[in-house]
Amino acid sequence: MADATFYYTGTRRCKVSLKKWGFLKDDDVNCVCGTEPQTMEHLLRCPLLEQTCNPEGLAEYNDVAKECVQLWQKHSI
Repeated sequence: MADATFYYTGTRRCKVSLKKWGFLKDDDVNCVCGTEPQTMEHLLRCPLLEQTCNPEGLAEYNDVAKECVQLWQKHSI
């Protein structure tokens, strides 16, 4: 559930934030899905997800949120 908490508080890492903070060594900020930059908002609606997630679902840690977090873990996001 820590992953959901990190997203909900806005401190979850994403490639765009890592680049901004100087922690991303290359210029590739695209998500692993290849469709657009990996932002916090994109992580909730990434095409790799079966269903779109939202911050409220993450706070509740419902089934959709669990799938979202599993995808993040699978891709080390």
